[in-house]
Amino acid sequence: MRKYLTDGQHLAVLLLILGVAGSALNVVITNPYIQTFPPALAVAGGLALFESTDIDHSLSGFALDWRLTVSLALGVTTALGLLYQGGGGRSTATLMLTVLLYLCAALAIVSSGDLRLQVGLILLAGVVHRATMLYASPIPMGSDTMFHQRMAAQIAETHTLEPLAVAGSKHYYSPIYHLLVSNSMLIHGVNAQTASFLVVSIPALVVPVTVVAAVSRQEFGSTYAALSAYFVTISDAILKWAVTPATTTLGFVLVSCIILCLLRTSRSSQREYHALAMALFGVLIITHQTSAFIAATGITLLYSARSIVDGVSRVLLPLIAWLAVLGSWMGMRYAGPNSPDILTLIFSLFVAKLAASGGGGTGELPEYLDVVPAGSAGLTILHTIAPALVLGFGVLGGVLLIRSRRSGWNRYFELLVVAGGLTAVAFGGPLVGFAALLPFRWFPFIYLCLALTAPAGILALSRHLPQTPRPLAICAVLICITAFMGGTYLGAFDSPVFDDSSQAMSYAYSASEVEMLEHSAKYNGGATVSGERLSTLTVRRWFDGDSEAVHYIANENRVATPTDDLLILDRPYSHTDHAWYDVSVNGTTRSVVGELPSGYFQCGKDVVYSAGKSSIRYSTDGCRGL
Repeated sequence: MRKYLTDGQHLAVLLLILGVAGSALNVVITNPYIQTFPPALAVAGGLALFESTDIDHSLSGFALDWRLTVSLALGVTTALGLLYQGGGGRSTATLMLTVLLYLCAALAIVSSGDLRLQVGLILLAGVVHRATMLYASPIPMGSDTMFHQRMAAQIAETHTLEPLAVAGSKHYYSPIYHLLVSNSMLIHGVNAQTASFLVVSIPALVVPVTVVAAVSRQEFGSTYAALSAYFVTISDAILKWAVTPATTTLGFVLVSCIILCLLRTSRSSQREYHALAMALFGVLIITHQTSAFIAATGITLLYSARSIVDGVSRVLLPLIAWLAVLGSWMGMRYAGPNSPDILTLIFSLFVAKLAASGGGGTGELPEYLDVVPAGSAGLTILHTIAPALVLGFGVLGGVLLIRSRRSGWNRYFELLVVAGGLTAVAFGGPLVGFAALLPFRWFPFIYLCLALTAPAGILALSRHLPQTPRPLAICAVLICITAFMGGTYLGAFDSPVFDDSSQAMSYAYSASEVEMLEHSAKYNGGATVSGERLSTLTVRRWFDGDSEAVHYIANENRVATPTDDLLILDRPYSHTDHAWYDVSVNGTTRSVVGELPSGYFQCGKDVVYSAGKSSIRYSTDGCRGL
């Protein structure tokens, strides 16, 4: 069995079968990830059966003066800065210039053998891209990011962790992020948004890029290492966590370092790497529990793969990791002091999910509501085609490296096992009704593994091209993936370019919208602040006000509210098919995305506040009879 699993030919056949079987799920499941990922896996498995393992990592035949590339990159960066300074924001011109900046990095990859130059331009493009997205909104994007940055600001003001305790946050026991950002605020004299960008967002790019470049350079040349760094930089989930710098982002940085240490141990039994990995894991536990869970899963998969390769049982390090995670969950309180421990809460949630999956009422969404269930099923393949390409290149490259049996092949077997295992958990959890595994938080870690094998796939396929156009073809593929990654609901988190699907929501706000939301939090007079979920989450998580997302009771044709006095948040985005709210049908509540119920805004006949195109409507008799 061990010989079968580690044989490249057999592994390719297995992946081909899994890809075909996964593609068959399209008959019963409508989901763009199912439409693209299994076919990519099947194609990669099929190509790996016949593709030569003699991968040419050198790209000769195309020369470009590095001074020209650097000058162009600096010119584009300057133009982007001037455009933003002039109020251009994230316009079409900004997007085009960002793609041009990535083109400079891609040209350096295919024309230069200097890894420092290649990685330097990749980092420049990555930092500028992230900055343009992060500052597209005057306040942080993402509800978790809003909360964590608000806590960091209060900690900087009070010089204690009391704000986390008062807020009832589990991060009272894991405050590394909040201490890091609050200290950055005090040292640099900036707000929480800028401080988190400096000490979290930028490291979330620099550290994984350095990790994959260092690992790849150890086995291959600068071109391969630069391609690995490029794939990490443009991956949509990694982009998303960088522009919503929170505890998850910091966890990703730490896991990147842990992976580097553990991959180093594949060639050495030096105890210092194991010790450093465990020390970093300890820091991870008091930074972000979900990332620690993912890391423990990854460590288990990695050492399982290592055991398959050499036939030696390796359980000590995975056991230590899981005991540390479980121990921390038993000791840490979910909602701050005097609340249940995290392990008890997770167990209760799991039992509740299992009980709910066995039956209960069903409620088809009313046809007169133009909505779809919230989640990835509401996306189109435009949002998943680039990730599927990276998956395909990664699987193809990994299998070819395993088939080659070159020095270090076992490292790539381990990476494929980790990537495959994490993907199975991320997608398998929601399929069985247990979305509490937070599948999208696993994506950056999957990309990190694939970035180390994807270059082999793209270089292998490009080998069939003539020598002269080969570098340009690789450059074109990189830019196409960049354009698709940068337009998805994750890669353009502020305002997706591919916004034809309801689930592609925009998390950036205009200045007038922020003023409206702040006003509703401060001057609601006890009335219920109501609106689509993004607005109400911002009122709660950033402005610390009370609010309720629209909850439409279809059978009664009304909006459920705690009080009859309503302040209805009305902004242009609320009138699009991207509004996020809840619908109850026959006692079953579902989270949906689409147009708000007809007549909802007419419930508030009096406009009591307006700023730009945003306003607040007031109602004294609730919202009934829509």
